[in-house]
Amino acid sequence: MNTPSRRNFLTCALGGTLASALRLSGKPRKNPTTQPLVVDVMGPMAYRWSGSDFEIWMPQLTGHSAGITTEVTSFELLQGDYHIKGTHGIPSSGGPLIPWATQKGQVYPAQVTDRTAQGRLIYLILPMPHSMAVLDPVSTRIYTNGNNPPATYTLYAVGLRLFYPQAGVPTLYDSKGVSPLVPGGIIPFDPAPDEIESYMTIDYTPANHNDPTEPQTSFNLLSKLFKLDLCVDFEDSAAIRAAAAKKNQVAITGPHHDCLAPVMQLP
Repeated sequence: MNTPSRRNFLTCALGGTLASALRLSGKPRKNPTTQPLVVDVMGPMAYRWSGSDFEIWMPQLTGHSAGITTEVTSFELLQGDYHIKGTHGIPSSGGPLIPWATQKGQVYPAQVTDRTAQGRLIYLILPMPHSMAVLDPVSTRIYTNGNNPPATYTLYAVGLRLFYPQAGVPTLYDSKGVSPLVPGGIIPFDPAPDEIESYMTIDYTPANHNDPTEPQTSFNLLSKLFKLDLCVDFEDSAAIRAAAAKKNQVAITGPHHDCLAPVMQLP
């Protein structure tokens, strides 16, 4: 299932509701609470696991918006700290999760000692997923400012796909309790009879998706959030964006997002 790029939350919400209403009514709906749940997390972010929690940080960036989308709702995440509870996720091994290397991609391992990340836009805690995979790896070189870049490029992921055995009742909390961003704090799903899982996207989208410097700027600011001074070079992003602009199309490299900034894993 593909989720449209989320630049207009109201449009997506209305479109999702209409699509749900137009589904086949001759078959009973599946129970979304017992279905597996797939969560795609996209955009410039850092993550780590801590016990039963899966933590995500998103930096404060000008001209970007973060939000949550399902097939029946879409809403923007305002700056703050959030916690999604009610989803059942148990790591398969009980230890650190190693993402599946989709398309031979990997996650950039950042070495930080301070994870407070003052000035962040979003800090989000999810239940620990059962497993996860990298999404949309791009060919990049990441290195410390002032040092020579690596001789070769590496496929680094710009998103993660988290797998949960049961969707349960995902409920969004903020620092004051149940979040008012969604009615009752409950993030709703309405899977069609032919769908084998429920689906949710948490993404971070730039308003100016044709800015060729946006991925570098986003990643650099993400690294500074953790007191790192990293640079990133993209092997093919200029050609991809130039070709998309020539065709007068939205410059994207996948169905889920517009930002090429790699994600970082924190220790």
